[in-house]
Amino acid sequence: MKRFLTTVLAASLMLIGTNAFAQLSVAAGFANSQTKFDINVLSIAKFSETANLNGFYAGASYNIPIGTSGLGIAPGIYFGYMTDKDLDISIAGTSLIKGDLTESYLQIPLDINMKFPIADGLNGVIYAGPAFSYGVASKVKTGSTEFDMYDGTIANYLDYNRIEVLAGGGIGVEFENMVRFDVGYDFGLLNRGGSTVGVHRNQLHAGVAFMF
Repeated sequence: MKRFLTTVLAASLMLIGTNAFAQLSVAAGFANSQTKFDINVLSIAKFSETANLNGFYAGASYNIPIGTSGLGIAPGIYFGYMTDKDLDISIAGTSLIKGDLTESYLQIPLDINMKFPIADGLNGVIYAGPAFSYGVASKVKTGSTEFDMYDGTIANYLDYNRIEVLAGGGIGVEFENMVRFDVGYDFGLLNRGGSTVGVHRNQLHAGVAFMF
């Protein structure tokens, strides 16, 4: 997966370098991430808990036109930071993970987009595509105790994987080819946990981008 991620990023950068019409955009906004933990106890009892994290994202992308029809491809890279206060993942009333959860990610989307005119100086945008995500940190703090869910502290219960693939899309509006407002949703395609605890993440994002 890491090799595939590196190949996609390298190919995107090469494509950017060969297209004189690629347009840079720098974006930031609100992010909401819902991570569902499906707990399977000896294939007998099943429990589900959801971490509801709120935070922000920031990053940049290039839109590379494909022909003159308004179609384009936009590779990018973004950083996301989100928190959930008072997380409590429990099995039959016994806490497995409890505390304040803070997560951060690096995400590389590769969106196919289509622009269409709405009025003078105003364009609509629709987009969809995959996103490759790498978990930088996932920390749970309970009182003075803090641990990173990626470091194997609770490996007997949860194999928390940093690598994730999402698919999604969204809509937006652009003003004078300078400012874009958009909202989108991504669905996690991989189980980031193991056989005992399954982990799936979906996310909502809404923000503003400045184009150059």
